[in-house]
Amino acid sequence: MDKYRAIEIGAAPIPIEEYIDKRIDERIDKRIDERIKNYFSNNKKEKQEIDNCPCCGGEAKIQGPFVGLGPSYIYIKCKDCGLRTRNVQASTDYCAEDEAIKLWNRRGE
Repeated sequence: MDKYRAIEIGAAPIPIEEYIDKRIDERIDKRIDERIKNYFSNNKKEKQEIDNCPCCGGEAKIQGPFVGLGPSYIYIKCKDCGLRTRNVQASTDYCAEDEAIKLWNRRGE
């Protein structure tokens, strides 16, 4: 009889073990959600800015991704003079946009 004691949660009586298991699961889920949120908020990278063209001072834009029969790629190109970086292949090991921006920004040094 004690096993099916009513729990005051505004619903029908449930077994105490089921209530405890549910509460433990809720606490674990809450901890996991907090850890995931903290991980992504602490490891969030700030987006790099694209410098102006080192030749003409014009605005540069990311072009792509271009997908064809081979792997996809992007590059950065000046809107005024057409100067551009080499193709940066997309990969699961790095962010192609970040790599292309680093490549472009290094040109002016």
